[in-house]
Amino acid sequence: MRFAQSLILSLMLVLPGLLIAGEREIPDSFKTLEELRSFVDERKGYGIPQAVDFDLAGLRLYVAINSPGSGSPAARSYAYFLSRGTGTWKLIDTYWFDRGGVPSYVYVDNNENELIFVSYEGKVIRRLKLKDYDFK
Repeated sequence: MRFAQSLILSLMLVLPGLLIAGEREIPDSFKTLEELRSFVDERKGYGIPQAVDFDLAGLRLYVAINSPGSGSPAARSYAYFLSRGTGTWKLIDTYWFDRGGVPSYVYVDNNENELIFVSYEGKVIRRLKLKDYDFK
């Protein structure tokens, strides 16, 4: 029994680190939205990625949220924008949510020019300023 508890505790400490280490493999850009979607789908683990494709005036964003494991609440988000200049999808941000809430949904606040992540409890858990990105 003690061995099983030690093994479970060890896995709980090591697995999140391994998932976070995968962040180094996240590309800075994709040529097509299909390539981006395939990338997210390949890393889904046991999760079912949820995604939003925003097509607003002068702004095209693709944001995916995936909970790759089973058990502990954690999720990885990927946010890309479509560069009008190059026609490629460029990385804005990727983030590992494990404490302080897991995103339930994401939206764009046009007044503040921000991408907002909201937890299942209804709390804002991450904000990304969009004004620094050249979407045109």
